[in-house]
Amino acid sequence: MRALDGQAAASNAKMLLISQQLDRGFADLVQRMERRKAELKQQLQTIALRERKLLNQQKESLQLQLVSYQQAQEEADSQITPQRRYSARRISVSCSVNTDQLSQSLQQFGSTSAEAEVAPDLLLIEQKYVNRANKLHILWKRRQSMPYVNCVGLQSPSCPRRQLLRVICAYLPFTADLPELTNSGLRRRKCDFSATFDIALSAEDAPSVHFKNDTVSRTIMNGPQRHCLIIMRLKYSSNGGAEWSDCSNIQFIRYSPRLELSFDANRSGNCLRFGLDGRSVSCTKHDYLYHTALFGIEATSSMCSVFRIKFKLQSISANRQQCDFAMGFLAGSKLPDYDQALGCGANKDCSTGIRVSDRNMFLHDKEHSKTEIIYPLHFGQGFGVNDMFRWTFNFHKKSWSVFHGNKSVLKMPLESKHIHPGISLGNPGEKLFVVSWQFK
Repeated sequence: MRALDGQAAASNAKMLLISQQLDRGFADLVQRMERRKAELKQQLQTIALRERKLLNQQKESLQLQLVSYQQAQEEADSQITPQRRYSARRISVSCSVNTDQLSQSLQQFGSTSAEAEVAPDLLLIEQKYVNRANKLHILWKRRQSMPYVNCVGLQSPSCPRRQLLRVICAYLPFTADLPELTNSGLRRRKCDFSATFDIALSAEDAPSVHFKNDTVSRTIMNGPQRHCLIIMRLKYSSNGGAEWSDCSNIQFIRYSPRLELSFDANRSGNCLRFGLDGRSVSCTKHDYLYHTALFGIEATSSMCSVFRIKFKLQSISANRQQCDFAMGFLAGSKLPDYDQALGCGANKDCSTGIRVSDRNMFLHDKEHSKTEIIYPLHFGQGFGVNDMFRWTFNFHKKSWSVFHGNKSVLKMPLESKHIHPGISLGNPGEKLFVVSWQFK
């Protein structure tokens, strides 16, 4: 038995040794295969780069020859007088073409379509405010040199040599976290890149801007009129959009345009007059009603974390010593009645209003009807001309606050993620205007 046990132990040791040798041999074989694979991949990449470089050089040469030929032809045509042009004899020429040789020649020189072009490099996106307009300045570079063609019909769709830059954008909420800039990460965040803008390039888009010790192109386009996170990539076409290059790399910008806050005449009641700049409103008639005017810009939680707006009482009614108006905001999509005050009557369920009357302030909304706000004033003092009122909406903390001057009046929870501020007036001659606003 002992002898058998010894033989079994020896056999097990031999089998273990053989198994270890097989594992080491297999691991060594895998390593050699991986090294060989990497070497072959590197060789293929080197060959591809060399062939592409050669192809681009040949294409540049052909394009330069084409431009030179066209210039020479234009010079020759300009030197021909009308008499010579019409007296020229007609010459007939016939020839035969070997289609096989032509096909081989085309394959040798490569196609001149945009598919053979390398995608452009998107370097930087800048936000500018020029002549009261929000602009996006796009700095980009083509990875291969190609002269801009001075085509008379450059802006015409019929020009076959028209060069185009396609700007492809996806818009996310301004306060959203930056997505992972990979295909899978962009799909998870539903970046559909549905906004596409084709821009015809001209001599102004030629490389002329210095960026990191290099000369690059700058293309300018209009920016959207809302706060958002823009995810952008580019495509390039040298043949009028017949074919496009691959997409460029991806860049992003948290875009916060300078918005002109003004009253919307299409969202206002009767008996109201607006200033030339749209930032002031006054009442023209007393009809025992309050007439509401909303601003044209909606403030939302996706465009900012905090929105502040400051009003100033510029004048009061001639037959009153103190003011009597309402300021507030619409939390729904539509105000039912613009000839009622915010937070009152038909507007009660979708809006909030604070009525400022003489020495008192009252809260009106779906839960309050003329609820007095306890706010102490000095004896004999009331709300009047040049008084400032500031309203702060904090979407991040879900609250809103009202200030008289620098003194806090009221703070309440904010349930809505989008608001439309507005003013309600009911006495002729009473006028308010917007001093300032801020999206933060």
